Amino acid sequence: MNQKTIKHKLLRNPFVRILLGLLVCFGAVIIGQEIAGRILKLTPFNKDYRNLIKGIIVSLLAIGSYTIFFKFIEKRAIEEISLKAIGKHLSLGILIGVILQSLTILVIYLAGDLKVVSINPISFII
Repeated sequence: MNQKTIKHKLLRNPFVRILLGLLVCFGAVIIGQEIAGRILKLTPFNKDYRNLIKGIIVSLLAIGSYTIFFKFIEKRAIEEISLKAIGKHLSLGILIGVILQSLTILVIYLAGDLKVVSINPISFII
């Protein structure tokens, strides 16, 4: 009986939940990345396409493992990655990212250290 209460208290600790969540998500990502990488090496796809497919698979594994783990541990709906207000949150995130990236480049430009050496194809963005 005492062990059950210690285990229950331990699983209710927010710090332990965060660590377990990180362990589960990182474990799923690392294992998924290795498996997907080995399977995709057998395909005739270009390296860039293999990396794109592997990235999509790993992203889905990270979201899936997060959702399953916290549904199991916290027994609640996972609202932080829901599709309810995705347009608003996605737009705001992209806007903040563009502003921060632009400010970084502006600082480098004002310091006189900005030099364009080459331009990569658009597929490098993905």
